[in-house]
Amino acid sequence: MSAKLYINLKEITKNAVTLKKTCNKLGVNTVGVVKCVCGDHHIANAVLKGGIERLGDSRIENIINLRQNGVTAPIYLLRSPILKEVDDCVDFADVSLNSDIHTLRKLSEAAVKKSKKHGVILMLDLNTGREGFLEKNIIEICEEVISLPNIELMGIGVYCCFKSSLELHKNVLNRLSHISQNIRKKLNVLIPVVSGGSTNVFNTLYGNRDLDVSNITELRIGTSLLLGIHSSCGPVYINGFCKDTFVLESEFIEIKRSSGIGILAFGRVDTEPEYIFPTCNNVKVKMMNCDHTVVEFSEGFLPKVGDKMKFRLGYYALNRLMISPYTQKVYLE
Repeated sequence: MSAKLYINLKEITKNAVTLKKTCNKLGVNTVGVVKCVCGDHHIANAVLKGGIERLGDSRIENIINLRQNGVTAPIYLLRSPILKEVDDCVDFADVSLNSDIHTLRKLSEAAVKKSKKHGVILMLDLNTGREGFLEKNIIEICEEVISLPNIELMGIGVYCCFKSSLELHKNVLNRLSHISQNIRKKLNVLIPVVSGGSTNVFNTLYGNRDLDVSNITELRIGTSLLLGIHSSCGPVYINGFCKDTFVLESEFIEIKRSSGIGILAFGRVDTEPEYIFPTCNNVKVKMMNCDHTVVEFSEGFLPKVGDKMKFRLGYYALNRLMISPYTQKVYLE
């Protein structure tokens, strides 16, 4: 295979321990999001070993794979299932995040047929640009969901895109908190889960300890957990988190010493060029095509054909490498 992906399970577990402690201090629970690693049960178990009790994935196929490989922890499906997936959703996921009432009715039908209970979190679109019910309709939606047989209303949630701002996060968290209180008051029901977002919102809370999050109960976190970063742009590492959880290694197949470049045996088919970061300071990625990566090195760095080069990864680079059939996965205990 043209590249190796070293997966340090021990460091992933350390990140899980650190993340849980940090979220506990913030007063929120953690869903360990493992969608980036495509249902890899070794990695999921490393996360659980660190004390995180719930996992999240956006694809039912990955959840089924986790179950078939012995993962018994609660798992969230992090988006509404497509209609042909509702049976599998009820069978394999404990909770699903939903944004369509027709889908919720179908989940109820499936749960009744299987004599199972299924938990749901209703997603809100609070001007965040992605999925969700409108705020003006949420009381009416909650009333219907409460009436659906075999469906348990677990709570409400929101998603903020990874480029969203601090001010948006503050506004969204305040609105989400207010909406949860309003639902409890008007409908006299428990709303145990108020899911305030993902890694980017964790970054906001982590850096703004004076922000009132007393009504936010949960965050869904993947990037910080798996890679020890707040952002793949840069990247921006978090103090106290392990950053060598995933390391890509590839071999030089050509060296052009006169022009100071080397060619490595992997490309865009395997990963995302914007989100691979050489571990060696005097090397930078110059360009990448489907099958080759060209790096530029400064004087004093003298690789030869057959030498290995290593890279740290951002989120999208890791996701592509986990999917690539040309990448050998090497688990480090």
